[in-house]
Amino acid sequence: ANVTLTPTITSGSVNAFVVSPALPAGLGINATNGSITGAPTGVSSATTYLVTANNNTCSATSSVTITVNPAAPSIVYNPSDINGIINQAITALTPTVTGSPTITISPALPAGLVINNLTGVISGTPTAAISRTSYTVTATNASGSASAIITISISATGCPIVFNYSPASNTYTTGANVTLTPTITSGSVNAFV
Repeated sequence: ANVTLTPTITSGSVNAFVVSPALPAGLGINATNGSITGAPTGVSSATTYLVTANNNTCSATSSVTITVNPAAPSIVYNPSDINGIINQAITALTPTVTGSPTITISPALPAGLVINNLTGVISGTPTAAISRTSYTVTATNASGSASAIITISISATGCPIVFNYSPASNTYTTGANVTLTPTITSGSVNAFV
């Protein structure tokens, strides 16, 4: 976001302004009017800057504290589901994350699975079966939060495939073209027979 901080001069005239220490990356000071402007490009903790106003006979100082927080976070999982089997390591679910957030998940993950609170990566080896369950992953930083929904199912066997036809009951007329496409809600399928 663009920043503009303009000084209020209540007495005297100013020929030049200088600042110390150097402003955060992306911000600068106008040496003529003292305005601090720009778009910060990095995160910066609260820092106090000393601005000195000079004229031909004297100088005065004032301070300004600037904090630059990260942009509001985002988190996106693609794919956004895990279909695992008890006692077999899952393929890690890795999100795209921005804003250097802290990441949490609700409800708690199934036994054996963990989430990295900095990267959002979900990994591990499940130790109990669960039916398809939705989880909310929340990324939070000083500027706000963002959420993503993931689903996890853990099968007790080697076949965590779940699919159906909707509607399940159909009536057709002789000679009519028919197309019924299954909806696969869990697992992957190589062939139907």
